[in-house]
This record gives sequence, structure tokens and C-alpha cells, in this order.
Amino acid sequence: MANEQIKKEAKATVEQVAGAIESVVPTAPEEKIAVHQETVSQKIYVGPNLLGLPKYTVVESIKVPHIQTFIKDCPEIQKLFVAIDEMAQAEERMNQKGTLEHRYYNKVIDFIKTGKGDQ
Repeated sequence: MANEQIKKEAKATVEQVAGAIESVVPTAPEEKIAVHQETVSQKIYVGPNLLGLPKYTVVESIKVPHIQTFIKDCPEIQKLFVAIDEMAQAEERMNQKGTLEHRYYNKVIDFIKTGKGDQ
């Protein structure tokens, strides 16, 4: 019995609060409030250490000027930025001969050996 009374009072309170909120919100019921949801897709660099770009650097965008300079000089660097949740798979492929990731890694190593990676 007491539980039923509490439930009725709680329902009445909830309805009062909902009514108060609706009276304060400036939108009509048919209007929809647009919520902009932007997913941030951070990337992690899994290639070899470069001066100014160490391994495991996390960025939200590779459009940063100093990263773009590296990519301009060695486009394979861009391919070694992967989604964080794909890092383990990318590193595994990087260590397997014949995979694209392995070739990208070796191109970056060659880039470092030429001295251009010391910018």
C-alpha cells in the first residue's frame, strides 16, 4: 500500500517537473533541436622516430605545418598515421615483409638515412 502511494506521488512529481521544463524551453514541440556531433578521429604515428615527430605521436589532424613538411618530403609518412584502435594491427603489418606498411616504414627509414629526416 505504501509503495503504491509513493509511486503515485513520484509520478505526479515527475509530471510537474516535466511540465515546468517544457514551459521554460523556448522551442515549439514540432521544432527539433539540432545537436552537432563531431567525432574526433585521432591518429597515431607508428613509424620510426623523426626529429620533431617521435613514434606514437597522437594528433587530431595531420594538417599541422611541421607534419605537412615531413609528408611533402616523404609522402609515406602520412600512411603511417593510423587510427588509434588500428595501431596494433598496423604495427603487426609493418613488421611483416611484403606488406604496404612494411614498405612505407622502410621508405621512411631511407628518408632518415639521407639526412632529410633531421629537420
